[in-house]
Amino acid sequence: MSENTTKVSIPVPATDTHYVIDADRKRLLGAVMNIPDGHIRNVLLVGPTGCGKTDLARWLAGEHQRPYYEAMVGQAIEPLDLLGTKGVKNGATFFKESRFVEAIETPGCVVCLDEVNRCTPNILNMLLPLLDHRGEVYVEELDRNVQVADGVVFMATANIGSQFSGTYRFDEAVVSRFTYRFEVSFLEEDDEAQMIQNRCGITDEDARLLAKLAATLRSKIDSYGGTLTKLVSTRQLIATAQLIATGINITDALTATVVPSFDDDGGTNSERAQVLQSIQLICG
Repeated sequence: MSENTTKVSIPVPATDTHYVIDADRKRLLGAVMNIPDGHIRNVLLVGPTGCGKTDLARWLAGEHQRPYYEAMVGQAIEPLDLLGTKGVKNGATFFKESRFVEAIETPGCVVCLDEVNRCTPNILNMLLPLLDHRGEVYVEELDRNVQVADGVVFMATANIGSQFSGTYRFDEAVVSRFTYRFEVSFLEEDDEAQMIQNRCGITDEDARLLAKLAATLRSKIDSYGGTLTKLVSTRQLIATAQLIATGINITDALTATVVPSFDDDGGTNSERAQVLQSIQLICG
């Protein structure tokens, strides 16, 4: 049996006034959002880890005043991890449907399928009928079909490229369900600095130093002929800026956010040593 509980509506995220997006992308994504109900609107956002794909999905929902829900599909193992939970009450078993189910059944909701390229085959098999013309999936524990409500937009994020280290092959059957595909990359250096300053309230100088450091380290990634295997993400820069805003100096802040993510094997030739050298040269 399913448990009768009072549902809490899926919230509309606040509009991020500091978000930076180029005019062409804003126009195209806005057009997708404005496609009339009754048509499938599945969007795939592809790019390196930490470049802001999930932020883009959340911003889009807020910009268009749509309910928004983030489903960590890449971390789920079995469908029930997403669909709900089993329990026992007064000696009887029950099944409580999840917020994911509620989001799917909320008209106009933007449902972000985070790290869809990491999904297990079982999760993909559950998602496929939701993403195509069927628009529904049978949930045995609920003894009913969960149906995609009118106007729901599925926005999936995928970490693809040299930074992607998934467990399962990103099936073409899944990719084909996403009619609209956008490549997401890091902001230009000046735009990233402005965003960091606006969002975290640090000085223009510190924001520019962080953006310059990130651009320098990203240029050293191995896929571009460099020696680093990881990218500095926008979220790491924001975390660094948040520390700086509390009074921590920029180099100390970086040792708590960016530096630990790089390998220190190899001594003076290690990735971490290269990063520390760049921090010294750029940030002093």
